[in-house]
Amino acid sequence: MIRGLYTAATGMLAEMNKHDVIANNLANVDTAGYKKDTLTLESFPLALIKAVEGGRVRNASSIGYLGTGVGISETVFDNSQGAMKETGNKLDFALMGEGFFVLDTPNGEMYTRNGSFALDAQGRLVDAHGYYVRGQNGVIQIDGDDVSVDKNGNIIVDGTRLDSFRIVEFGEPENVLRKVGENLFQISDGSATAPQLAGNVVVSQGFIETSNVDVAKETVGLIVTLRAYEANQKVIQSHNEILGKAVNDVGRLR
Repeated sequence: MIRGLYTAATGMLAEMNKHDVIANNLANVDTAGYKKDTLTLESFPLALIKAVEGGRVRNASSIGYLGTGVGISETVFDNSQGAMKETGNKLDFALMGEGFFVLDTPNGEMYTRNGSFALDAQGRLVDAHGYYVRGQNGVIQIDGDDVSVDKNGNIIVDGTRLDSFRIVEFGEPENVLRKVGENLFQISDGSATAPQLAGNVVVSQGFIETSNVDVAKETVGLIVTLRAYEANQKVIQSHNEILGKAVNDVGRLR
């Protein structure tokens, strides 16, 4: 009986975490370059139930296996391509294909798909949080008015090639990178994988990559999660009622 309570409770906790992940995806549907998260679950080990024969469990016959609930395995992001949105801003850039822009931050090198950049007071190219965008020659410094970028990421200022974006890729970014907030990625602790220069990526100036969140699918997933949570809640209520009867009615003397 108590095992049933624990099993249902683990289900509720799992659905609560899944709800949070989906809600965060929906909240970032308009965030440029955002990659949606997916929560994966795993079952706890099955418990072998044995019959009690003559007050002895040893050498008793097996009744069968019983599930003991679920737990959270991991949260991974979906690195699929988002749609392209034209902005007309000459400092907005979108990537088509595998690859990430490289940012120089106080916490080391970070990676992002959000190519909505600007210039700081010193003419350095920065993202929305003020982190420097790196090129092949270091932090990109733009001193000029006419800025254009070709599909290979070469930056031309007033007719002269200045630098090119440092765009890197990872063989399996979902397994190598982890989200650290602010729409940024960092190499996971313990990973020995080093970034490689992206070989098959196209840079589009005047565009941004939109979030890859499918609102319809996420909304359906949110409803399914809430229904699963309610189902587990009803299981706990039923167990509570049965336990109440066992305590108050079954042992009552008449």
